[in-house]
Amino acid sequence: MKSRPEPNYQRILQRIRHCFDFLFKRGFRIVSVIFTDPGRENWQVTLTADDYLIEIYGYAGKVYVALSTLQLYEQVGLFELTDLIYLILEGEESPALQREPPMNEASNLQETARLLERYIDDVLMEIDSIPILPSTDDFLKDRYKNPGQLSSDNCPGFCSKVGKQPFIL
Repeated sequence: MKSRPEPNYQRILQRIRHCFDFLFKRGFRIVSVIFTDPGRENWQVTLTADDYLIEIYGYAGKVYVALSTLQLYEQVGLFELTDLIYLILEGEESPALQREPPMNEASNLQETARLLERYIDDVLMEIDSIPILPSTDDFLKDRYKNPGQLSSDNCPGFCSKVGKQPFIL
C-alpha cells in the first residue's frame, strides 16, 4: 500500500506551482522539498534550471526567496531576492521592498512570487555578473609551492629591504 503525501506537503507544492508558475514556464523544476521542523510549518523548496538554483522557503509564517548559479552556490551560497533587487535598483527604495509582508503565508507567497516575477530577468543578469573566483585550494597550491617559506611577494617590501628571510615558526 502506497502512503499518501501529508496535507502540508501537498499544500506547499500546490501553492508553489500556482504562484511560481512563471518559473516552471522558464524550465525550472522542483528538485527538493524539505520540512525543517516536526510541525512541518517551516519548509524549503529548491528549483533548478540550466545553471540556476532558486530556493523558496517559509519560516515562521513568512516566505523568502534566495537565488544563485550552481557554481556560485558551491563557493558562496545563495543571495536573498531582496538584496539582489536592492543592488539592481542601486540603493533606491522600492515600494515593494518597503511593505511589511502579509501575515498570511498564502498571501505572502503570492507577493513574493510577484516580486520575483517582476525582477527575474534583472536578478538572473545580476547573478551572472558576479565573478567566479578560482578555488581557494587551487590558489593556495599555485601561490605557496613551499609552505615553509615566505616569498618576497608574500611580504612585499619587508624581505627585500631587510635582505633576510623572514623568521618562520
